[in-house]
Amino acid sequence: MRGRSDGPMKRLLAICAAVGLIVTACGVIPGTGSGLKIGIVTDIGQLEDKSFNEFSWKGVQDGASAIGAPKPVAIVTKDIADYKQNIQQLVDQKYDVIFTVGFLIGTDTLAAAKANPGIQFYGVDQFVADPAPANYQGLTTSRVTRTVRSRSSRPSRSPSTTSRTSTRLTRARPRPRR
Repeated sequence: MRGRSDGPMKRLLAICAAVGLIVTACGVIPGTGSGLKIGIVTDIGQLEDKSFNEFSWKGVQDGASAIGAPKPVAIVTKDIADYKQNIQQLVDQKYDVIFTVGFLIGTDTLAAAKANPGIQFYGVDQFVADPAPANYQGLTTSRVTRTVRSRSSRPSRSPSTTSRTSTRLTRARPRPRR
């Protein structure tokens, strides 16, 4: 039987996979390598936090490796007051793609994206309100419960319909009003 703690772990793994896919989507033709400079600014804490920082960093590393980009750089934030200067370090070093982690860094990420339209910014666990610059995407997870029908043609003792909770990545944009 699964415990209640499975949900948060699934969400974190989904973020890791999504970050890797996003970095991969920024890539080039497989086998040709990429010159993209990719960096990440973490939330307060450390890289090995078994949470957003760690899984986002893992996704960035996997994605960079998949596209043949140079090894990404991580800046670990020690204090909230350092968010802006940590992002600016990567901007000043001409990074092409910058990930920031945590909702508290969202305001500084938005300001950096507006000031640097040539750099692609992704905010993990950040809601981006419209209008947002085209170079800034917020990434959140949402739980979705769906019904999955068994496609097996052979009889079984289990019911043919089961309910399962899955995690999917969503762009953090508000829904239009109806």
